[in-house]
Amino acid sequence: MDKQKRDAWVVMGALVLNNLLVSGPGAAQAGVFMTPLIHAFGWSHAEVSRITFATTMTSGLAAPLVGWLVDRIGARIVMSSGLVVAGCAYWLASYCHSIDSMMLAFALFGLGMMLGGILPGIVVAVNWFGGRRGFAGGIIFIAVGVGMSATPPVLTWLIAHQGWRLAMRWMSAPAFLIVLPVMLAVMRTRPPMADAGNAREELSRLPGVEFWPALCTAAFWLILVGDMIYSSAFQSVVIHTITYLIGIGYTAQHSAMIFSAQTLLSAVGAIIWGIMADRYGVRRMLCLGMLSVALGVVSLSLIGASHFNPATVVLYVVLWGFSAGAPLPLLPILLAETIGLRRLGSLSGVVRFSAAMSAAVGPLWSGHVFDATGSYVPAFQLAALMMVVALAMVWMVRKLEGADIVPSVQEPVLQAQTS
Repeated sequence: MDKQKRDAWVVMGALVLNNLLVSGPGAAQAGVFMTPLIHAFGWSHAEVSRITFATTMTSGLAAPLVGWLVDRIGARIVMSSGLVVAGCAYWLASYCHSIDSMMLAFALFGLGMMLGGILPGIVVAVNWFGGRRGFAGGIIFIAVGVGMSATPPVLTWLIAHQGWRLAMRWMSAPAFLIVLPVMLAVMRTRPPMADAGNAREELSRLPGVEFWPALCTAAFWLILVGDMIYSSAFQSVVIHTITYLIGIGYTAQHSAMIFSAQTLLSAVGAIIWGIMADRYGVRRMLCLGMLSVALGVVSLSLIGASHFNPATVVLYVVLWGFSAGAPLPLLPILLAETIGLRRLGSLSGVVRFSAAMSAAVGPLWSGHVFDATGSYVPAFQLAALMMVVALAMVWMVRKLEGADIVPSVQEPVLQAQTS
């Protein structure tokens, strides 16, 4: 194995460690802390939900800035800063006594998670792994999934034995004591380039379309709007799935088991989809994965019909679960292959911001549909249709001329190739 390959796997190891110990647990902690905070302060469920909303909104709003910073100063500083911000946010939250101060602390946490989380991690993986980008994205998603799965029981034990305030402080320990030193020691945005003294010089030698010309292309907007539609539809279903299953007669335990089954399968499916994307093309596999998720939503909506049950439960777990992990890692790879590496961080930040804002309203509109109709089925069927629309938009994406050319030796080209 040559030095660049060894370095690539060292960088991947740092990304996996970050997702196992920080990003994955960060995504799972909100649900665990919700009940202790309600008991401690007497807050309502709606008030506690404002904490998660603050995290989501701050994270989404920060995405364009984070993408730009990754391009300009590199992932090491950006991700290390995110670890510090997230760790400090846990400590601040542990001293809070009001809902407003808790929202502020978790808004800071959302900023830290965006700085040190999936967005810069995917940009790094795409830069280092070339023809195996799908495989690399799958590894990152698996690490996040394992971190999310392992956190609730550990955190619940900590809260039971030491209280929620100490538990929050313990959540900062892996970031400060383990991941941050590793990140500072080994993280690089991309393989080193000869005679390039800093990130700006490296960036000047990368192929791809510049930021503003890329914003004027149909390819970019097809990816952005397709991701927005898909993200809204996905969140409109996943947030209400357990409530829906309980409402049609399943026990809370069985509903959780069904949900956990598809979650575990999605972690396995992510790397398989990544490998297939490397072999058969990211656009083709991304569309196939989105179609599978849409069919999984249809299966979910049919579970309540007695003549379809329980076969539709199996279909839902397989179709949704196996493919749910495909779009998140594959969409940035499609963006890289379509527009190039030069402004991948900045463009990914814009796409991630739009998707986050769209995802935030997904559960709201599906909840309104339930309030109006008394059933989640119409909302789920609409979500499946939205996913098909998003799929069609992704299918129309074509690689831009200039995606493989260093801009210093080319004229800006905005039209896509016809093939």
